[in-house]
Amino acid sequence: TPVGADATDLAVLDEALAAFRAHGLELPDVEVHYSDDRADCNGHLGLFENSYKPWRLLVCTDSAYVTYHELAHAWEAANVDDVTRARYLEARQLSTWNDPDTPWAERGIEDAARLLQVSLMTNRPHLSSSIWQERLAAYELLTGRSSPALDRAAPEAATAAPGGPS
Repeated sequence: TPVGADATDLAVLDEALAAFRAHGLELPDVEVHYSDDRADCNGHLGLFENSYKPWRLLVCTDSAYVTYHELAHAWEAANVDDVTRARYLEARQLSTWNDPDTPWAERGIEDAARLLQVSLMTNRPHLSSSIWQERLAAYELLTGRSSPALDRAAPEAATAAPGGPS
């Protein structure tokens, strides 16, 4: 349910929700609040709060990636168990899921949200790069599904993906 959204916000939200649905990533019921004041997001561009019912996403920027990123947090919170989190941390060589004393970029929870966001938004992934090879494996570990980036790759690049034809 969007709150405080303009037409652009609604279009981005619809696109993001469709991307999650299209790739079998079922989202929990969330309210998405929009604000022009980053103070509403505790100084961040966006914020996921699961202390509310329904859960709340706050988006404090016009950047589409923030909507995808915060929805990814909601998906992760609703769908990923502790065993998968531990395996993800090991695979991504991270030491903590969400320790507040650890920088954001080094937390598994942020890495996972960024991974989902990038995988759902990237139009032409470079599947032959080692970064994308790691992303493909991590996405599958996290979701149990192959990355949607494979669907958007050039046909010759898709053959370089793990498990692809040789």
